[in-house]
Amino acid sequence: MDTNQIMSDTKRMIDDLKTVCGNFGLGNAPSEYKIITEVFLYKYLNDKFLHEIHLVDDKWKNCENLEETLGTLSEEEYDDLLDDIPPSTAVLNREHLISYLFNRKNQKKTDGVKSFSELFDDTLVAIANLNIQIFSVHAGDEDVIKLFDPISQYVIETGKRDDFCRAIIDKLVNFSFENTFSQKYDFFSTVYEYLIKDYNKDFGKYAEYYTPHTIASIISRIMIPTAVSNVTVYDPAAGSGTLVLALAHQIGEDNCSLYTQDITQKSNEFLRLNLILNNLVHSLGNVIHGDTLLEPRHLNKQKNGVKQFDYIVSNPPFNVDFSETRDTLAGENYKERFWAGVPNTPTKDKNSMQIYLLFIQHIIFSLKEGGKAAIVVPTPFLTKGKGIETTLRKYLIAKKYLRGVVTMPNNIFATTGTSVSVLFIEKQSKDEEVIFIEGSILGSKSTESERNQKIVLSLEEQNAIVTTFLNKKCSNGFSVCASFDSIKKHDYRFSPSSFFEHEMEYKKYDKGEYYDALAGKIAKMKLFYSQELEEILRDIFNYWFLQFEFPYKSGTYKSLNGEMQWNDELEMEIPRGWEVRGIQKVCSIVDCLHSKKPDEVFESEEYYLLQLENLLADGRIDVSKKYYISEKSYREWCRRIEIKEGDFIVTNAGRAGAIGMVPADVKCAIGRNITAIRPNEVSPYYLRQFLFSPYMQKFLASNLDEGSFFKSFNVKSIKKIQVLIPPQEIMNQFVKLVRPLIEKIINGITVESELKEIRELIGIES
Repeated sequence: MDTNQIMSDTKRMIDDLKTVCGNFGLGNAPSEYKIITEVFLYKYLNDKFLHEIHLVDDKWKNCENLEETLGTLSEEEYDDLLDDIPPSTAVLNREHLISYLFNRKNQKKTDGVKSFSELFDDTLVAIANLNIQIFSVHAGDEDVIKLFDPISQYVIETGKRDDFCRAIIDKLVNFSFENTFSQKYDFFSTVYEYLIKDYNKDFGKYAEYYTPHTIASIISRIMIPTAVSNVTVYDPAAGSGTLVLALAHQIGEDNCSLYTQDITQKSNEFLRLNLILNNLVHSLGNVIHGDTLLEPRHLNKQKNGVKQFDYIVSNPPFNVDFSETRDTLAGENYKERFWAGVPNTPTKDKNSMQIYLLFIQHIIFSLKEGGKAAIVVPTPFLTKGKGIETTLRKYLIAKKYLRGVVTMPNNIFATTGTSVSVLFIEKQSKDEEVIFIEGSILGSKSTESERNQKIVLSLEEQNAIVTTFLNKKCSNGFSVCASFDSIKKHDYRFSPSSFFEHEMEYKKYDKGEYYDALAGKIAKMKLFYSQELEEILRDIFNYWFLQFEFPYKSGTYKSLNGEMQWNDELEMEIPRGWEVRGIQKVCSIVDCLHSKKPDEVFESEEYYLLQLENLLADGRIDVSKKYYISEKSYREWCRRIEIKEGDFIVTNAGRAGAIGMVPADVKCAIGRNITAIRPNEVSPYYLRQFLFSPYMQKFLASNLDEGSFFKSFNVKSIKKIQVLIPPQEIMNQFVKLVRPLIEKIINGITVESELKEIRELIGIES
């Protein structure tokens, strides 16, 4: 039978079962997922059992009326037949078969006779008890969670329970799994995703959201590039098991044993179904329901520590309230495992507690020497500048455990827009370089639903990530290899963009083209503020300080073969003798003192704050919008710095924020989310153009810090800026040229005569 037809028939049966639930008032009820998954699994086990009997020998293979023939066997003959089927197949008595129930669907309750719904429920319970040794999973207290529970109990009206079970059994007899057992992992992973697609929105406390099959596939192909056997695979926050199943398939189901733990019973039930569908019944006994962090149940042989594994994969929850156990986890008994620290409990939103940081530590601790791990993390983890995140990144580099990082597209998870990345870890890695891949630039919007804007990766894009990682291919803007020493120099940042070679793009001119371009822009210039004037300033700066064609002797420096030398900070050649200094050595950097709102009462319109709305994206400060405050508030807000002409104001909001130079006659303080830069040993007019130049664009491309939801140009970022410092004589010449132009931008061009002054200033004849 065609695979597409098999898939279509399988999905139709699932839809029919959901329709039955809807018809009996159970659609979208909390119990619906349990009914659907139990009935689906019952049908699968029934057909798998009959399939294995067909394979016992030719007699049974050619048996046309198998179930009828089974009914003719004696008890002893039937038991002998059961001995011949594989131990991974659930055992069913003859009265457990779907055909047996179907033939009794009209049974009604009388003295000594059960109702059909009671018969249906008793059948499920009996199958669960008969197979409890193999097909159960374990709770944290060693209790077992059985395969099935009664399902008719979820129909509130007792008079409708028989009809409900009849409707269920009618849907099961019209379809057979017989043709699916020859199918492999990819088929059943698709069936599984379809089966639970309406129930994967809330897997509970640990399995924060369902891991897409594409991510699981990428991870497994990277982790297992060559054949391995007899290995252990672990997920401490397994959820529905997508990651461990993908890895098991890549290894070979018979070549590995899976171990999982998850705090949510619902997740464990889905995981059990996933294991059964994918021929991993032998690992069912290793599925644990319990709190991994507080009580890890997979222990070493001595039972005095956690078990260590060959492979660990996990998509742990990112932010979860674990305040009730926080102090216990931070105690002495857990110090060895959570050596990097335990997040504090916030006073406001306890659900923001970063539980994933504990899972990272648990995973590293649970990994064998030489073992490999892959962990899905929120992308801000890659660059966050302080706290447990930095401690963990430094540890991975100091131990040389980091093997690679792949960032993923936003919205690749259907239920969250959180940006995620994957850390690949290997204990005792022999590699001296780490591969970084910017997968966030890939993907396209799913066409499944207009409401669902999930991003999906094509097969070609998945292959590109895997082959690039394994072969350590470098492609600027997509992938790069960095040494451990280089990562240290980049403040232990794991963001791929931190290591790319960012070209400084600008228009290059010869001398004639340069003056022609300036003349053309002047011709287009309008009165008042004009974008052309800003473009002229950029052209002049780029010509002087990127092409290095500043006035020199009887011509320009580069054209007269002026001496150049390599500079490591800017990663380019600069004129010999020129310096590059950190911005803190030539400027004072001060951020806002307060986060609270200022006093709303003011005595005069003399004192005010500069707010975010005062900074325009084009680099100007709009001081017409004044937020007046009292002198008392002004003095309080100015304790760090009182803003004056020539200072620079930077917003800390947004990807690159906005930068503005303070004009004359401004008497103000800076408000929230604003930083001031005060030039001390460099002209503010030179610094203004440097901050608007390709130097800064290159810097911003790799040095923004990850915030909670986006990259931001914050105080830490600002302090990393390296400034090119020309000799004083060159700087003075440049400032003499550009200062009048900058002042015209700040104050506005008001009369035609000023255009003439501009032409004369930069040497362009009218």
